Amino acid sequence: MLKLLLASSVLALPLVACVDTDDAADPDLELLEIEPPAEVRLDGDPADALFGVHEYGTGWDHEWIEVCWEDSAYSNDPVKGPLMAEARQWVNEAVRTEWGRVSKLKFLEIWPSCDSPWNQPDIRIGHHEVDGWSMHGTEARALATGPTMAINLLGPAASTCVDTGSGSPGGGGGGYIPMCNGTLLGADPASRQNWTEALSLHLFGYALGLRKEDVHPDAVACSSLSETLDGNGDGEALWAFDTTSLMRSCRMVQLAYGAARPTLSAGDIQSINSLYPGVVRMFPNDELGGTSWPLGPGYHDRVSHPNLATVSSIVIPPGFRAKLCTSSVCTTYTSTRRALTATYNNNIQNVEITVWANVAEKKGFLGANQWFTPGTYKASQGQLAIVGNNAASSAWVAPGQAITLCDGETPSLLSCISAVGGTFGVPALLKLPGTPQNQFAGFAMDNLASYVKVAPRVVTYSSTDFAGASYSVAEGVYKVSTGSTYLGQVRALLVPAGLEAEVCNGENPLSFPRPTCQTLTESGPLSAALQSNVKRLEVRVPLVNAP
Repeated sequence: MLKLLLASSVLALPLVACVDTDDAADPDLELLEIEPPAEVRLDGDPADALFGVHEYGTGWDHEWIEVCWEDSAYSNDPVKGPLMAEARQWVNEAVRTEWGRVSKLKFLEIWPSCDSPWNQPDIRIGHHEVDGWSMHGTEARALATGPTMAINLLGPAASTCVDTGSGSPGGGGGGYIPMCNGTLLGADPASRQNWTEALSLHLFGYALGLRKEDVHPDAVACSSLSETLDGNGDGEALWAFDTTSLMRSCRMVQLAYGAARPTLSAGDIQSINSLYPGVVRMFPNDELGGTSWPLGPGYHDRVSHPNLATVSSIVIPPGFRAKLCTSSVCTTYTSTRRALTATYNNNIQNVEITVWANVAEKKGFLGANQWFTPGTYKASQGQLAIVGNNAASSAWVAPGQAITLCDGETPSLLSCISAVGGTFGVPALLKLPGTPQNQFAGFAMDNLASYVKVAPRVVTYSSTDFAGASYSVAEGVYKVSTGSTYLGQVRALLVPAGLEAEVCNGENPLSFPRPTCQTLTESGPLSAALQSNVKRLEVRVPLVNAP
């Protein structure tokens, strides 16, 4: 079979028809019209990025986000300078322990001065006199010099604050705390810290590509905001409206002026993992504290993972389900838990992680939606009853899966579209060739799906913590000599239920001397001898012995 390497968009690998206009007569390419390509590279160009409740096409195409500080007129002030230095530490710590801990994104522990000549950081933070603003994601690249974000590092000094979001470069970005009561001066560092952390987490949400939760079509107004979710393709809802989101203005105000430390909601964590999907992560402390460790699909117990005995909180990205068991009871979680109940806190005996795909009635994964395990589903059999027959407008596919939707129950060249879940997920349904559309309607396909097929796929990673360069791989045999050169970087595999993967440091497993090989039936790192030394990968359905 022809092996096709496709670069995904920054925020999504689009649903692809996989037609090569230079060789459309190739029968293998016609097969790919229905089935996704055998190999798909899961990183790419931000120009094709799609959306969530976020600014269209602004997600970053890399995991390490570089940040620097712009100097200000107050940097050397004997009174205000130390206050600004203290606030910078608050911002750094809040961003790294919240946005950095809940997603694949990473931030350096020390953010240098923007005067450093070594490179051009993604985000350059300056000082703002009132509150703050930020460019949306990669829109920051349009600013050759100066800050791409500005934060009031001294705390509000006036009894009222005004909306200055329109004053940001290009009029974009925005982000402000709409109420300031004049009580959060430098003399009250505890209150000033809450205010600073809430503002910085909100603004970094913009910088990572999100928008205000207030623009969600189902939002309940909490302030007199003029910004609305428009129809110009610059933003779209992602999942249900989250009343507790730190991207919601009134929630941010509550945290900024409250006693509790500002933290991201479970919905915020789901949103950022929709744009930069990773795997389940376990934390030894409440509130996602301590040094975390990842778990991919599969069955894991204390024999293989002794740290399960110390888990107190857990991040669960969209599409992943974690069944936690003690010695006597089990519960399946589908979303992040910042603190486990006493039953499971430091008491987990085993975990089973599975991957599901979602098909929704409306674009943005809204409306009636249905989660699917691997398999084939037909409307005539009542298997699409939740989302409805001829009702689908969007789909979500996590890493380790592919999905095919057809407008009839007999798949054919012109009736189906396919997608691969990967590093940046899958947004609303679209069909190629042609200009990418935000929904089926661009190709008269909206509300026509009567058939859904979900298939498992192995995902390779160049890092042992399921990060770095990654490829989604279907059943088959892949060798470095036949073009799968990425195998030489592989250090870990995500292996969902229904598949197993064998990796070898030689291309012929029967040659003499025999190469070193390893078979993985669940997700995990490769053995030391095989990390960054793979020459052959075979993805297959495990053999089942008859009773």
